[in-house]
Amino acid sequence: MLTNSRYGRVDIKMIKKITNSLGWKIVSVIAAFFLWLLVVNYEDPIVNRDFSQIPVEKQNADSITSQNKAIEYLEGEFVDLTVRGKRSIVDRLTKSDIKAYADLSKVSITGAVDIEFDIPQGVQILNKRPGDMKIALENMISVQKEVQYYFVGETAEGYVVLAPTITPSVIMISGPESKVNAVSSVMVPVSIQDVTKEMTIYSVPQAMDSHKKVVEDVVANVEKVQITVPVKQKKELPITFKKLDDVQEGFVLADVSYSREDVTVMGKEDALKSIDSIIIDNISLAGKSSDFSVTVSLEDLITKEGIDVISEDKTLIISFNIEKLEQKTISIDPKDIKIKNLSSGHKVTILNTTPITLTFKGASGELSKISLLTLEPSINLAEVGAGAITLPLNYSVEEGIKLVNQPTGIKINVSTK
Repeated sequence: MLTNSRYGRVDIKMIKKITNSLGWKIVSVIAAFFLWLLVVNYEDPIVNRDFSQIPVEKQNADSITSQNKAIEYLEGEFVDLTVRGKRSIVDRLTKSDIKAYADLSKVSITGAVDIEFDIPQGVQILNKRPGDMKIALENMISVQKEVQYYFVGETAEGYVVLAPTITPSVIMISGPESKVNAVSSVMVPVSIQDVTKEMTIYSVPQAMDSHKKVVEDVVANVEKVQITVPVKQKKELPITFKKLDDVQEGFVLADVSYSREDVTVMGKEDALKSIDSIIIDNISLAGKSSDFSVTVSLEDLITKEGIDVISEDKTLIISFNIEKLEQKTISIDPKDIKIKNLSSGHKVTILNTTPITLTFKGASGELSKISLLTLEPSINLAEVGAGAITLPLNYSVEEGIKLVNQPTGIKINVSTK
């Protein structure tokens, strides 16, 4: 069917065919587009992925520290993320591809700073935990502290260390006010294991709290201090008493005791070789009739040059026990006398028939210890031949006990069997 128009004759059927084909074409294009999306999404789908402990870069911290403030990070030094994107992109993503940062110059009055991110194109952040960094501000202060020391280990046998010299002996500790106030002491460890001579070492001072734990986040104005440790030899010296004179007549010095039995001294090797004991020889007993004590200086007793007493207590208390002289008599039956060194093939007969009397004089405490058992009375037949002979009686008593009377000689007869 033809019709006339300003453009000429037009075939109406042809126009309808063309119009009908265009609609199908548009439908086809749209269908093809969605099919393409379906295929693409199937082969490279949109996925989510979690990243944990991503470090947050702290920017512009000097905007705070320049005001003599310390920053305490309460939360947000690390952040966890959930991201979204095409699998082809997300699967290749690493922590190093994600940059997290907080601009500390933008801190709010509540101490919060927003955490921001630089991430690759095509990746979307779905969630961040935490959402911001939280900080607290504190004044920075400095205080002076004396450097103290503590020894680690033991010296070699026969040696002793003295108090070291520390240079500098006082240092400056700086940091947040709460941290600095927690510092109760500044200590340096000094190893003295097996040392035998003076040494100089360098050690890092440690800021310690009252529980001897290291306080973090404080700094000293010096990295190390110099420590010089003197080392000397030591020696144990026994104490002895040398009597100058005697106590009052009728009394006896029963005992001398000391508050310590020996004294540890130190010095150079040659000086120590020249002394073996401490002798107390300057205390008079003249006219003494009762107990008394004397306190003396150990340093005064040591006259050798270059020898010093180690202990902090450099005094010695000497106690004198003085007792009144008393007498005690012991009777010894002849049958209780022990025979010593009798020659083989001989026999002996003691001819004494009455007890032998011994009278001793001394301090009551010592006299009370004397008995037939402790005296151990005996006669010695060494080099004695056959026949009658008189021998002295042998006995044993402590020093300070004196025999008052002359004992009777022991008459014996030695014969062959």
